[in-house]
Amino acid sequence: CTQAQMDTAHASGIKVAFSLKDIFHVDQRVGMLPRLDNGTAEERYFKSRVAAFKDHPALLCWYLNDERKPHPNLHTHQQWVVELDENHPTWQVVTGMQNAYLASSDVNGVDYYPIGYEGQNASNERGSVETAMRVSDRARPNWPALQVMDWTVYNRPECKRKANTCHTPTYAEVRSMSWQAIAAGSQGLFYYSLYDLAKPQNLNGDLSAREEWARLSKVAAEVVQFAPILMSTRAVAPTVAGRAPNWLMLRSHWGVGINASLCYIFAVNDGTGGGAVTFSDVGGNGSRAVQEATVINEDVDRALPVASGGS
Repeated sequence: CTQAQMDTAHASGIKVAFSLKDIFHVDQRVGMLPRLDNGTAEERYFKSRVAAFKDHPALLCWYLNDERKPHPNLHTHQQWVVELDENHPTWQVVTGMQNAYLASSDVNGVDYYPIGYEGQNASNERGSVETAMRVSDRARPNWPALQVMDWTVYNRPECKRKANTCHTPTYAEVRSMSWQAIAAGSQGLFYYSLYDLAKPQNLNGDLSAREEWARLSKVAAEVVQFAPILMSTRAVAPTVAGRAPNWLMLRSHWGVGINASLCYIFAVNDGTGGGAVTFSDVGGNGSRAVQEATVINEDVDRALPVASGGS
């Protein structure tokens, strides 16, 4: 990013994951970067970028890795940022989280794009994020990059077959992947990628890039609506009557402000099943029975039946 781009982002209310991911003198992805001939040049240029933008109001985080294999320089880059900027986290995105990556960023991310792979669909997002959380023992935040592009843009072999499954993810698929990632423990979401939506290779039917953006914005708005709750104190997951179905994902939080006594249950279907579910001991209240329950993320709020025992 340039100074002008960062200034424009700030003026537009946009936060930036500032890319430092290509600053390597070995196996350098040159792009628009200067040629780095040795480790000294790499360190000098890397640190100059951090020093120049660490106090910019548009800065969200430092983007240190995009799918590179574990490399000693990744950890070195992490240490350089720690030395120079104590106010912004580092973030990396990999296709599969491994222990070897854990010392290379403050925030982990996985970019698993299942739509278009043979035998996979939106439901596979769950396993990707759960694995990342398990590898870090839930000790690090996770901000996954979720698929909103069509693999046709990247010429995947599957997309060239007559009966291919490649397409721009639908509204339902993006919404499902988003809430699967949240229910699995993610604290932030990225979507990849805006510029791909405008490419003519996208098999998105009659939808324009603007219409695709509107669908994505609708998903994001729903998540943002619950952001204060998702960032509040975690509540004990409710007890599920009988055996909890495999398709069910749960995340519970206490409310905020005047709603601090309310318990919010994010009950997510990963797309592999469905059916009725009965909850009890909501919020770990023990003997305190539930007085009322309401579904609040549909077009119209809907009251749920509450049994005499508070289930």
